[in-house]
Amino acid sequence: MHLPSPAALFMTLVLLPGCPSSDADSPDPTDTCGSLAEAGATWELDPGGAAGQIHPRTVLADGLLWTAYNRPDGGSDFGVFVVAHTCEGEVAVSPLRVDAGDGNATDPDLAVSGDRVLLSWQTDDGGSPYNLSVRTAVVDTEGDIVTPDTRLTLTEQGDPIPGQAWMAHPSPQGDGFALAFVRAPEDSAFAIALQALDSTGAPVGDVLSLTDGEQGAFEPSITASSGGHVVAWQDSFDGSAGFRAATVEGTDVTPLSWPMLDANGVGVSLAHAEGITWGAVGRASGVEAGPAGTNGDTVSLTMGLAPGISALPGGAAVAWSEGSPSSATAFVRRVDEDGPTGESVGVATGVGAYPADVVFLGGDLVLVTFAEGSSPAYRVRSEVLALP
Repeated sequence: MHLPSPAALFMTLVLLPGCPSSDADSPDPTDTCGSLAEAGATWELDPGGAAGQIHPRTVLADGLLWTAYNRPDGGSDFGVFVVAHTCEGEVAVSPLRVDAGDGNATDPDLAVSGDRVLLSWQTDDGGSPYNLSVRTAVVDTEGDIVTPDTRLTLTEQGDPIPGQAWMAHPSPQGDGFALAFVRAPEDSAFAIALQALDSTGAPVGDVLSLTDGEQGAFEPSITASSGGHVVAWQDSFDGSAGFRAATVEGTDVTPLSWPMLDANGVGVSLAHAEGITWGAVGRASGVEAGPAGTNGDTVSLTMGLAPGISALPGGAAVAWSEGSPSSATAFVRRVDEDGPTGESVGVATGVGAYPADVVFLGGDLVLVTFAEGSSPAYRVRSEVLALP
């Protein structure tokens, strides 16, 4: 089974009503830097790096903002980089490349557990019959590589199993991590799976399947929750079959009834805080968001690209993009259990149709990280916004 390149499939997604995003770090509202950040502050994440920077994902941990992103590697492929900034936008860890450069490495994500930062992405190495693999690397919070680029190996009953793997998103789990991703076992459709990892990124135990692989499933989102994780995903690549979700505690997988996920759409994002899991979905009719088990509420009436979400005290902040794939604007709006509160606010600069990432900073402040400009000269930028 040889899949099209991730870049080609991504272009299919951005032309549909949204692009999947997730909140893998499930930010803790007590871990904030709102007293240090200032509304309106903005900075480039890698001003010295080559243009063409895309797919930023940011988490806040112990006062540092860690961002994973793609940057051209000098040829036709992308590399995976990580950088850390203080809450004021000062560089704490300079841009560091973590992939080995043995293929096209795309769609990075990251999570922080203790003093370790796990990065995950997918690499298309052109192999046959399996060209896509999930890769991981671990750095410490000083910016030193603990575990270099490593291909994720999966087992069932202790025996290695072959197949494709891609669309990976991590979350903290104890001293290590949990990794939600898509796998395609031999002669089966795409399925959602979960793999426990230790603090070095090494697999712990067998892979856990969340779907049966009979109808296909794509673009998972994962968030740490009380006692485990919540994972949501699309039930078809084009979003025509709606979404599903499940809670995972150890090896127990329980379907989660969530009416907001029933209708079609592309892109689901999760976050959790104060005992509540929040979700956002992108649809042609706009972006919807709300707590687990509810119908959700309409946050935007315009076709929403790339929904993202971050939990905050008493609710969540939802981010999305509006516009064409070549020129869009990112917006953020606060929601609580009664629906949207206040007006949406937008970043001060135009963005490309790549996922806009949102992180709660504290107080009324959030950080939006996005790809700014137009193809092929995108550059990754962060901006601090104050929510009404």
